[in-house]
Amino acid sequence: MNKNKWRVGIMTEMAPVGYVGVSPKCILGFNKNMGEEISLRLRTDDLKGFWKYESIKKTLIHELAHMVHSEHDANFFALNKQLNEEAALLD
Repeated sequence: MNKNKWRVGIMTEMAPVGYVGVSPKCILGFNKNMGEEISLRLRTDDLKGFWKYESIKKTLIHELAHMVHSEHDANFFALNKQLNEEAALLD
């Protein structure tokens, strides 16, 4: 985030509403107004646990890519790929 001079106003946990991969509308995260708020779904559908770290990290990176590109177009996916590669180097 520092490299790109990105700032997130508030980071929140999304309520686990709907079933991932089953419900017609069920998301794992969102980025409001290019970083005003990023919200991530941390808990599993049954509320008894948490999503795996790798899944949460990939969702966060996806939402960070929305700091630049609001639409899921080729530019978005290129940035998302680049951010995932950079994050992998930090592990």
